Amino acid sequence: MGADQTRCFHCGDTCGASPLVYDHHPFCCQGCQTVYQILQEHNLCQYYTLSAQPGQKQASAVSPQFAYLDAPEMVDRLAVLRDPRSTTVVFRIPAIHCSSCIWLLEHVHRLHPGIGHAEVNFPRREVTVTYLHDQVRLSEVVSLLHKIGYSPQLNLDSADPAAHTSGAVDRKLLYKLGVAGFCFGNIMLLSFPDYLDTGAVQQQYQRLFNILNIVLGLPVFFYSGWDYVRSSWLGIRQRRFVIDQPLALGMVAMLGISLWEIGAGIGPGYLDSMAGLIFFLLLGRFFQAKTYAALAFDRDYKAYFPLSVLRKDAAGLSHPTLVSHLKPGDTIVVRNQEVVPTDGIVLSPYGGEVDYSFATGEQDPVPVKKGEMLYAGGRVQGTAIELSVLKATQQSHLTRLWNHPAFQKTYQAGHSQRLDRISKYFTIGILTIAGSAAAFWAPVDIHTALYAFTSVLVVACPCALAISTPFVFGHITRILGRNGLYLKHSAVVERLALVDTVVFDKTGTLTKPQARQLRFTASEGVMTDEMLGAVAAVAKQSTHPLSRMIASQLKGYRTHAPEMVQEVPGKGVAGVVLGKEVLLGRADFARPAGVVPVSEGSCVHVAIDGAYKGSFELEPEYREGIALLHPAQTRLDTHILSGDAAAEEMVLRKWFGPVPMHFKQTPEDKLAYVEALLRARRQVGMLGDGLNDAGALRAASVGIAVSDNAAMFTPAADAILEGKAMARLPRMLKMAKASLGIVQACTVLSLLYNCVGVFFAVQGELSPILAAVLMPASSIAVVTLSTVLSYRKARQLGLSPGNTLAEPAVIPA
Repeated sequence: MGADQTRCFHCGDTCGASPLVYDHHPFCCQGCQTVYQILQEHNLCQYYTLSAQPGQKQASAVSPQFAYLDAPEMVDRLAVLRDPRSTTVVFRIPAIHCSSCIWLLEHVHRLHPGIGHAEVNFPRREVTVTYLHDQVRLSEVVSLLHKIGYSPQLNLDSADPAAHTSGAVDRKLLYKLGVAGFCFGNIMLLSFPDYLDTGAVQQQYQRLFNILNIVLGLPVFFYSGWDYVRSSWLGIRQRRFVIDQPLALGMVAMLGISLWEIGAGIGPGYLDSMAGLIFFLLLGRFFQAKTYAALAFDRDYKAYFPLSVLRKDAAGLSHPTLVSHLKPGDTIVVRNQEVVPTDGIVLSPYGGEVDYSFATGEQDPVPVKKGEMLYAGGRVQGTAIELSVLKATQQSHLTRLWNHPAFQKTYQAGHSQRLDRISKYFTIGILTIAGSAAAFWAPVDIHTALYAFTSVLVVACPCALAISTPFVFGHITRILGRNGLYLKHSAVVERLALVDTVVFDKTGTLTKPQARQLRFTASEGVMTDEMLGAVAAVAKQSTHPLSRMIASQLKGYRTHAPEMVQEVPGKGVAGVVLGKEVLLGRADFARPAGVVPVSEGSCVHVAIDGAYKGSFELEPEYREGIALLHPAQTRLDTHILSGDAAAEEMVLRKWFGPVPMHFKQTPEDKLAYVEALLRARRQVGMLGDGLNDAGALRAASVGIAVSDNAAMFTPAADAILEGKAMARLPRMLKMAKASLGIVQACTVLSLLYNCVGVFFAVQGELSPILAAVLMPASSIAVVTLSTVLSYRKARQLGLSPGNTLAEPAVIPA
């Protein structure tokens, strides 16, 4: 092999006459050699074993200056999550194109000890990077990415990258579409003599017109259609089949034969068909982009995800407020176990502690003092913290936290995995059919052979097959969200559809957050107003439903901020108010040994400074429409777990019948119960609150946190259900199950289109231009069918957006 044919070991480009040689490998430039040296120094040369020449060509070994990114306002704009030790940023990197890119970017932490974690979102061409403040600056992170060939596309208009990808169509696509349309129209005009067979005029000007057609056709191929060719070539280099290869092959075939026919003077070629093919392909891509942007399921549930927080008004009273309504200067109260929704300054005189483990993995709570900065994404531990809001919150920060890798579950994929396998072999099958059609027609008519070959490559498209599942699940996600069930991501729909067993917690799930009746029974002495105020102060710090009931009942008593609060899930809450220790919770938590409790059942026991004072007895109020949760209606195996005593068993039997019920269950007991059902190969849906049931929610096939006023943000859950929507749950489960049938209908439509299209194409009866029109039309048809069937089923189940919360007596089939 000559020196001019030597390929760069890093990027695969031709090295020229004088390649650089390092470690016995040739490189086309100093930049590629530098990247290899970096990878070699950090034992990352496995990158080159994933595929041949996987890298990006380096224009220069010298990185541009990114010092401006270290300015605090720049970091604030780009950061999606921050805490005292680390910052998380999301970069859009267009150069991501293969598995090698993903592998290298997700191992970039090995290139610098200050980078803690990196995760690639391949469809969006984005990488999420978490780095440590004290070890690396943002400018260094960006410089490192630039140096290894993955320069971020920085957009400082917003901290939310999705904001720039959801509504706008790529301007380059519009330019390419314009060039293809202009050239296609003029090629058609210059080809009219051939279409009409005008005799003398055709003979006099045919040569000139054909040359002009070449002049117009080349920019269509090399500019407007080049993305298809480049994508196909990259696939060949990576030794894999991609969807663009049949299209690129058809384009190359039409251009090559056209140049040969015109050069030999034996015909006008197929430049009109090639230009028309590229124009309609781009037009279809444009309409698909507009359609996808209009529906934009990927993270758009953040627009209606109803996370709220307590905001203080001018009178000092707290009211639930959506985080999207917060403004700089607002005072908010974040209670124990609640997530801080936005950056703010601590106002509480005693400060508090914040757990950043959700965002950073660090398990130890971080103490914060009055006047210190508190970052979004931390979870308050113990005493509630008052904050002064520094900036309007981006809910995408919290939805990113909800989808943090720490809270992802691994499940066997269903429809998505099967369709991925089909799409993988689709290209191979289409190439085989196209080649066979061309071989069949070539001895009979070379023009028919070319038309059959090209039309098969163009008309057969796995796009419609690939988009059926995400679009259906996206529609279902939106419908469920509008009815009060908010899913972490659309993949939860399929798991929800497979649920055959449902487990309910009682308190705060089947019951309302307020009690029908609350009565205090004293054990000894009298509870003074000061004591009741101390109890109220501690109860206000907790997000447990029973604590909220007590705080609501005692809201008329004067309270003081606790010096300390500690909540023990499944047990109770302890606090210190004006030097007095207050315990609220179960009998074994608040009652000293040897003291007989004054009551059992749904009650909260109270002890002050070690002396047992009695208990609050609660008569729970069950949610409306609870009868619709009966197994006869849901057709699901139903179980009920409760941390209370069995005092309410007879009431629950009236609603649920002879289902398994277990009482005095600790969080560990609930987790073990769910795990036992899973071992029995059941698909378990667990409904509970976000505090006591976090372990069971995370272990279940689908964990649903039930929330009133959406005050509890629970990353361990797969979904959050508004309490007032509980009676709609059976219908929403039916909606999820119906999604599998809708996916199958869309899949059948896509396969039918491909079979019919290929049937006519192999006979040479379908022109490449018409095939190019039909290809995007198939995707649009699938999108339309998924929309119509999804919303039709929603109307049948009474889940359409215009419905009120009035519940029917019988669930529609």
